Amino acid sequence: MSLPNNILLIDDDKINNFLNEKLLRKVGTFDKISIFLDGESALHHLQREAAKGNDSPELIFVDINMPIMNGIEFLENYHH
Repeated sequence: MSLPNNILLIDDDKINNFLNEKLLRKVGTFDKISIFLDGESALHHLQREAAKGNDSPELIFVDINMPIMNGIEFLENYHH
C-alpha cells in the first residue's frame, strides 16, 4: 500500500494543524500538505487547482465544527 502524496488539512485550530502536519511528516514523506483554516478557503483552493488541471488531494482531513464554512458544508459542496 502506498502513502498518499497530496493531503489537505482543514481545521480552524492552528495548533491541531501544526500537530497533524508534524505527525504526517513523521509517518511518511508527502509531496504536498496544504492547510486551511476553514472550508470555504479550502474549497476555493480546490476549485482553482482543478481549473489549472492539477490533481485533487488523495486524502482530506476536515474538522466538522468551523466558522465560515463547517466541515459538513465543505463536504456537501466539494465535488471531486
